[in-house]
Amino acid sequence: MLPPVMVLVGDIPVDRVALARQWTQALADAIDVPVEWGRVDTAQVAAALTEANVRLTSSAVEPTPTIAAPSSAFVLRDDGRPDWGTMTRVLDALALFGGRPAAPGGSAVCHTKDQRQLADDYDPVSEMRRGIFEATGLYSEPSAEGGWLDVTCVSRKMAAWMAAALALENVEARFDDQRLLVPASPMFLLDGEVSAVVVAITKAHRYWAQNDTGPTSME
Repeated sequence: MLPPVMVLVGDIPVDRVALARQWTQALADAIDVPVEWGRVDTAQVAAALTEANVRLTSSAVEPTPTIAAPSSAFVLRDDGRPDWGTMTRVLDALALFGGRPAAPGGSAVCHTKDQRQLADDYDPVSEMRRGIFEATGLYSEPSAEGGWLDVTCVSRKMAAWMAAALALENVEARFDDQRLLVPASPMFLLDGEVSAVVVAITKAHRYWAQNDTGPTSME
């Protein structure tokens, strides 16, 4: 088996970090070898190589991941962070009522014990918390169990109903009293698991808000 591969990239905007991770994962899948990536100061590297009389050939490579890059519907604010309020203003119906699941069937969001931090400048769990609060007003915090995010609901019944609704959105979920538990990992992708969890919770919350005893129809 080939040794692990390290891909070094220069300074990239925050909205391209997820794309870089997707690209390295696609490369790892293609060559069946672990691939990691890291960011370097290209100016310092170039200066060091030049000083060592190493001839440099520069080229720009646009990643072409097998996982789709952020679509035009993925809206970023001026600071580069997702505009969850805009993106969740209009959503598809809950899968419970015939809509498309927030996560595709082959990309279900599941709990993982792997809590490696893939990027120093991107915190998926914090972004997930921000998205949930911005779109629903629900407070959440990392669970003491690890790998889960606790979303505080107004009642045990609400937490139980939302957990069931999220299961049909292909998002693993469970409940404990008034807490809705959803997967949360620093390995999650912004336009992948993070977006799917925020969208799924927003869809379920809006249906629940129509009737605090639990919605029974799309009306």
